[in-house]
Amino acid sequence: MKLEKDSIFYRKLWSLMIPIVLQNLMLAMVAVADAFMLGGMNQNYMSAVSLATQIQFIQNMFLAAATASLGILGAQYWGKGDIKTLDDIFCMALRLCILWKVSDVDFYE
Repeated sequence: MKLEKDSIFYRKLWSLMIPIVLQNLMLAMVAVADAFMLGGMNQNYMSAVSLATQIQFIQNMFLAAATASLGILGAQYWGKGDIKTLDDIFCMALRLCILWKVSDVDFYE
């Protein structure tokens, strides 16, 4: 019985892990592709792309931290059965992420 529960757990873990790994791999590959495309160009272009990639990395880390922490908080209320508070947490996470992205768009303009 325990072995069966473990296999179900690992199957669910893999189904959650694979999309996260692929997303992080794609983000890393964008930076690599930028480096290859600008490899033959002037060093100033490469520096500008490197700076832009660093800003994008900080944005992604902030959004990942916000969604992960609010997801963990929401999981606690889901386990408790408090759907009203879970809805409030989801709305708070959505507002926080939208506010962050809108402020970034205004920052670049």
